[in-house]
Amino acid sequence: MRADSSTLRYYASMKDAALNARQQEVRNMTLIDKLSVRWYRHQIGAVQLQRLSERELFVSLVDQGWIGPEGVADGGLGQINISGDTAEGEFLSSGQSTQFKFRFVKEDGVWRLDLTAQLPIVDQTMRAFFMKTDMSEDKFIARMLEEVSGKPVTKDIWEPLIKE
Repeated sequence: MRADSSTLRYYASMKDAALNARQQEVRNMTLIDKLSVRWYRHQIGAVQLQRLSERELFVSLVDQGWIGPEGVADGGLGQINISGDTAEGEFLSSGQSTQFKFRFVKEDGVWRLDLTAQLPIVDQTMRAFFMKTDMSEDKFIARMLEEVSGKPVTKDIWEPLIKE
């Protein structure tokens, strides 16, 4: 998967937030951003996170299955509309049309996927799922992190990884 520069900048901003953002800053983020920051703090940690470039972080998240094809395994692209250096491709699920679109950007002569275009949809989907539970948002995120990592979430997950 080739990600565009906007996607890499997004993951770099989440890395920076994990390293430096205080609790209130994280609480003011979208659900998907809160989950990302807390995942980095919970699973990756300060030392490794500081060593990773934005591209290495992205590759690491793909390798860990945090970003990947699981949700689109039976999917494909339908009609693609190209306008200059951007394109939008219809997402197909089991060969059927869906409401979802993938956005592509041509950078350095190569078409790359803009995952940031999907963030509002992912956030909305997660929020709809969360609203069906009887958990608080914090508990929902903690439960997700614990299930994926196999280790308990501690209260320090709200604190920046870099201490002043």
